[in-house]
Amino acid sequence: MPRFSPPSLSLAIALVFPVVAGRRAEAAQDFEKEIRPILQNHCVECHGANKQKGELRLDAKSFAFRGGHDGPAIVPGKSGESHLFLRVSSADGEERMPPEKAGNPLGAEQIALLKAWIDAGADWPETEA
Repeated sequence: MPRFSPPSLSLAIALVFPVVAGRRAEAAQDFEKEIRPILQNHCVECHGANKQKGELRLDAKSFAFRGGHDGPAIVPGKSGESHLFLRVSSADGEERMPPEKAGNPLGAEQIALLKAWIDAGADWPETEA
């Protein structure tokens, strides 16, 4: 079932996405600068080496691409099939990640960066930081 974002989030993403889309190649090539910080600052506390809620780890490529109990977290080239993007952009407060109680929500630009990165092929260097 498709998930829809609330109008304000959809509008914010629509306004930010053209700027981010122009940087799509940059985002794909600059995982360390653009994408890893989003994952580190918003995801790995619950989906890292020490804790794997939903059997998902987002601190290493091999785990992130395998996904968790919901299926593949990242499907290169297909943000609409990537649970990572579907969860961070969900309008459902129960499904949206990170959860509101964590108090560390993603902004529209960060969501747009993740979407652009996934749609551009989700380039993640083989070496781990």
